Amino acid sequence: INTIAGRKKDEVSHFILRLAYSRTEELRRWFLAQECALFKYRLEELAPGELGPTIRDPILADFLQEIDTETKKQFHDQLKALVCSSKQGVEALTTAGDVTRMIIYKVPFYLANEAVGRREVFLLNGDALVPEHRLHTILLAKFRTALSRSMTIATRSFAHAVSDPRLAPLLNDVDSVDVLGDEARKALAQNNTNLEQINIDQLDQLAETSMPLCMRLVHQTLRRDHKLKHWGRVQYGLFLKVAGLSIDDQIAFFQSEFTKLISPDEFTKNYAYGIRHRYGQEGARTDYSAYGCYKIIMDLPGPVPGEVGGQHGCPYKHMTSDALSALLAKTSIDASNQRAILQQAKTNNYQVACQLHFQATHTNSESMTGEVDLAGVGNHPNAFFKASRKYYSALAGESKQLAPVFQKADPSKNKKKRALDDRAPLQSTAGPNGTTASSSAVASTPLTNTNQQDQPSDQHTAPSTTFAAGFSTSSF
Repeated sequence: INTIAGRKKDEVSHFILRLAYSRTEELRRWFLAQECALFKYRLEELAPGELGPTIRDPILADFLQEIDTETKKQFHDQLKALVCSSKQGVEALTTAGDVTRMIIYKVPFYLANEAVGRREVFLLNGDALVPEHRLHTILLAKFRTALSRSMTIATRSFAHAVSDPRLAPLLNDVDSVDVLGDEARKALAQNNTNLEQINIDQLDQLAETSMPLCMRLVHQTLRRDHKLKHWGRVQYGLFLKVAGLSIDDQIAFFQSEFTKLISPDEFTKNYAYGIRHRYGQEGARTDYSAYGCYKIIMDLPGPVPGEVGGQHGCPYKHMTSDALSALLAKTSIDASNQRAILQQAKTNNYQVACQLHFQATHTNSESMTGEVDLAGVGNHPNAFFKASRKYYSALAGESKQLAPVFQKADPSKNKKKRALDDRAPLQSTAGPNGTTASSSAVASTPLTNTNQQDQPSDQHTAPSTTFAAGFSTSSF
């Protein structure tokens, strides 16, 4: 968005998506969360001195005013103590030389509730005095309020906009559009390039080390209950297909579990066809893609609590806070990372919670960008899986092979008759906390509707974790 054309596309994308995502309350909440995450990311990425020209826009003048030098002199010691309470403030003070030469704003204290609660402001006559480097939380709160209000207005305009035949297809289908493009989808489908194909002997180990929480829970449920409900079979079956499990191995794996409760004939009659269908070997012979995070979060019904074989969907959305907390407590993720993940789940930032989970269980993965592609983590379970396998491969120093912990596939074995023994509940490994942010401008991306294939795949590929909202104050 550093060029006029890029900025225009960025802003057009925002307003198109604002209207399209105003259809339902759930879509509105999701869009609001992603736009706020992107807005915060862009604020944090601004270089020193770049924030000032942006916030001096007349639109912000009604609540944001720079204090004069006399006020800075009068409360010099208090303001210096406030500034020096953070490393960033100390750096800003060192650059400026003195508090009187720093930029400090005043805002009504009720607009700075979060900062007031953390004692990051100086209260004076009903106003909160805020150093420039601490304006982020206040601007983010203002942005969230303004965008929420605008989404409500957009809701009333949606019916009129969708009556235009030129806009109706885009507005109705944009939440089920693949904005990654064909090349990215093909790359994801071939995510085992430079990695070996997986086999059923590896699944327990991979579930423990490399599968995202959603797929790990489905795997554990299958191993424990020896059955899965329909959506669990589809969600996990497509994931294993794209992860590199052959059709013969998937049939053998599901049969080895299901036949602990039913006969082999019943399995062949009721379940084997569905597996072959997902691999494009039956029916319309469609090459189905695995479900992305957006599809799992927005479209899949959550499991019925306590239902045997029902553990599909997104655990960050479909599990209660207590259940998710208990689940995370069973892992070796440290307490601070557990709290961070739970907080993101509580605020409906399910994909961010997934990103935090990856980084908590893959120590220093952010520093391995040359070997590990983190861009899709939080967008697609298979991107999470691929990044994890690359991570362990890089740790082992083998850029094109799996880490030694994983057993190599043995094509000489009879895959169809291979059976699995029940294993102990799986554990996670702990690591540092952190997040990544991304954006994609819909206005500059060809729209490919993937909602036209027949079931059971329901091929919806998730949009990017955050859409490109214009940073301009028109959003206010």
